[in-house]
Amino acid sequence: MTALPKRAPVVSAHCAALCAAGAAPIRAGEPGYSTKLDRDRDGIGGKCPPGRSVVRRTVMAGWRHAHTLDSALQNQRTITLACDGPAVIVRFDGQTVVVTGAAHGFGRAISLAFAVRGARVWACDVNEAGLRETEALAVQEGASLQVRTVDVSNRRAVQALVQEASGGERVDVLVNNAGGVLGQVGRPVEEISQDDWHALFRVNVDGAFYFSQAVAPIMKARGAGRIVNISSGAGVGVSLTGVQAYASAKAAQIGLTRQLAHELGAWGITVNSVAPGFVRSNPTTERQWESYGEDGQRRLIENIALKRLGSPEDIAHAVLFFASEYAGWVTGQVLSVDGGK
Repeated sequence: MTALPKRAPVVSAHCAALCAAGAAPIRAGEPGYSTKLDRDRDGIGGKCPPGRSVVRRTVMAGWRHAHTLDSALQNQRTITLACDGPAVIVRFDGQTVVVTGAAHGFGRAISLAFAVRGARVWACDVNEAGLRETEALAVQEGASLQVRTVDVSNRRAVQALVQEASGGERVDVLVNNAGGVLGQVGRPVEEISQDDWHALFRVNVDGAFYFSQAVAPIMKARGAGRIVNISSGAGVGVSLTGVQAYASAKAAQIGLTRQLAHELGAWGITVNSVAPGFVRSNPTTERQWESYGEDGQRRLIENIALKRLGSPEDIAHAVLFFASEYAGWVTGQVLSVDGGK
């Protein structure tokens, strides 16, 4: 293939999507190379391995691709478009992943992200109806996952789920996502009851501790593992909710992350935390968003460097990084995913 002189390489949208999905380039004549043009998708004649779908993001590890300009469009010359470079492929085939708080929002997005990448996902929550919706969404994506109703503050229930998911042998990734404000709103500190205070610690901190405690011996036995805690911007700064217990619990979760990272590192186990900014991801955050009114909503977005809100998928992508081989020498860290503050 001969490149046109003095012309910048052109990359089709399909090619760029494949590169982003982790597919490495293929040369003309190599196995899997298709000469069928794809004008409908790219408008310039893309050539791809047959049977791959970018829309459904089912590019598998090991597939390679190329894109060429239609010779008719380039004075009978054919050039290979620029898609060279190392492939970044994030797959979790054969791995067992446990995700808490998976009935909606971040937990749902995280569960689906692992499932479509080949992981054997165990998704739990106290919200059974929400779990069934998560399960149905996985099926729509051509994946599957196991769902279980579990109260993360119940240590015995936590241990039972981990035993079932692991078979006593394997948990590769634990994502402690369960948490939240449990319907509480900001009130003066003198009005906070003991029950309200402890309720938020039970779901945000106790749950993360119990699950980490349950998977630790399994991960130690294998000499590897990933634990990712979903904290919050409230844990590293001031909570927009005004709920003192929530801010304190999320800060405590970050402390747990750092302590466990040092304790478990000798067994090849990494422990990290993702601290999301404000994301409209569940009924609670929707109510919070509406409470700000138009002026408050505008101010919130203006204070974000990227001038937009994020999505649950943005949080899932950060988790995928921490769980992947690319984060093998990263532990005890807090990654703020907040659009820039």
